[in-house]
Amino acid sequence: MYKVFVNNRPLILAGQGIQEKYEHNTLFMRYDSPETFDILLKMGHEEGRFFNKIYLLHSDEDELFRLFCKKVKIIEAAGGRVRDSKNRLLMIFRSGRWDLPKGKIEKGESPDVAALREVEEECGIGQLTITRPLLITYHTYQQGEKYILKKTHWFEMQCADKRKLVPQVEEGITDVRWMDQVNVQTALENTFASIVEVVGAE
Repeated sequence: MYKVFVNNRPLILAGQGIQEKYEHNTLFMRYDSPETFDILLKMGHEEGRFFNKIYLLHSDEDELFRLFCKKVKIIEAAGGRVRDSKNRLLMIFRSGRWDLPKGKIEKGESPDVAALREVEEECGIGQLTITRPLLITYHTYQQGEKYILKKTHWFEMQCADKRKLVPQVEEGITDVRWMDQVNVQTALENTFASIVEVVGAE
């Protein structure tokens, strides 16, 4: 099963064997042609739609995801779910929402190296250690008439740096904070669905 966030709505690309049960405000469709993706992407990016989640079903979910990737331009990124010695979570504020530090992978860069670099650049800190790969998220956005699929590699990190956080203002970041659990829950009320998934990942 693949989950792609389309305008904060999850598009689930799944095999035919998935349990098809009624869920409130959920749309089920079966793949029949590449135009199915055009319809779903357009619907997903429209405001005011009645559904909150879409399931697209196919006999082979890996093949379905491969077909989906042919319809979009893929950009790879990497980021971190970073905690300090007090178990506080590092969050940034950009474009009116709370987020986690992340950015595009540069040519020749591995995802783990890119994730470390992006956290350092966006938050002004160092002494970062990756403890494990976390998950990969997918979300789409429009660039003109083209749909972009951003594939983001996430890593769990620990930070030993005690320096003052410095937001990378040239990247539109206006605030960077270490947040305790209470403040994290408040921040998650104003973030992206994919970020909620990363923060809550086991």
